[in-house]
Amino acid sequence: MIVVTVLAAACGYVAHEYRVVRERMEFVNPRQIRRVDFFDDSHLDGIPWIRRWFGDRRYLVIAVGDNASQDKLDEYRSIYPEAVIVRSAEDKAFKAIGAE
Repeated sequence: MIVVTVLAAACGYVAHEYRVVRERMEFVNPRQIRRVDFFDDSHLDGIPWIRRWFGDRRYLVIAVGDNASQDKLDEYRSIYPEAVIVRSAEDKAFKAIGAE
């Protein structure tokens, strides 16, 4: 019985992490954003190994169009807490984090 409980908990964890990765990947969509820069040094990025295995990565900057609503920006910030989310019609994304 203990083995079944542990196995069910492990499957639940994996399913949850997979849903997180899918949600994050759906938002990184060229029709919705202008630029995405990511940090792909997997031993430093803080993304759990299971999510990296599913294809997740840590994003530094996500630049959305100038017409993005505040609600949309807040939604991106909740899904990508590690990233700087900026409105940008051009390539001003790096100025938001002090890099040029």
